[in-house]
Amino acid sequence: MMIKIECGYQRLMPEEREEISRSLAKGESFQVIASHLGRAVSTIAREVTRGGCNRWTYRADRAQRRSRRNARRRRLGKRKLFLNNRLREYVQEKLRLFWSPQQIARRIEIRYPLDMSMRISHEAIYAYVYVFNEEAEAAKTALNDQEFQGRPLKIDEARPRKPRRDFNSGPRRRF
Repeated sequence: MMIKIECGYQRLMPEEREEISRSLAKGESFQVIASHLGRAVSTIAREVTRGGCNRWTYRADRAQRRSRRNARRRRLGKRKLFLNNRLREYVQEKLRLFWSPQQIARRIEIRYPLDMSMRISHEAIYAYVYVFNEEAEAAKTALNDQEFQGRPLKIDEARPRKPRRDFNSGPRRRF
């Protein structure tokens, strides 16, 4: 059975996992299985060894359940700020204070060491920030020309660099 993938990388389908399981039971090598499926050998090896399995203990149904569970976890991380009001409010408060996502994520770990619902990665915070382009544009216009540390903010304004002073030319002072 030859299953061909038309476009870029895609996750393994249940039929492909079944084919891997049957081929392993026949004693075929990873190279042969990869050529049958039209996948890279490393993809097959990674799939078989993932989850503590090996070529003798790999089962397609368990691998498919594990894949679905992991996919749910990946999606949950991206939606965590939308689902947890307390976490979202904390992150938004710190973003308003110009904290970086790394600072926010680390502070949450310190402040809520036992509360796993208040854990988030800095990557998820970055993703959350970039989702709200309209709100970001509104924030840019609101912050533009506001006083910050005694000077007006200029958002998205590139300024030419000031020429650096050359300390090697001119008279030398001896102390």
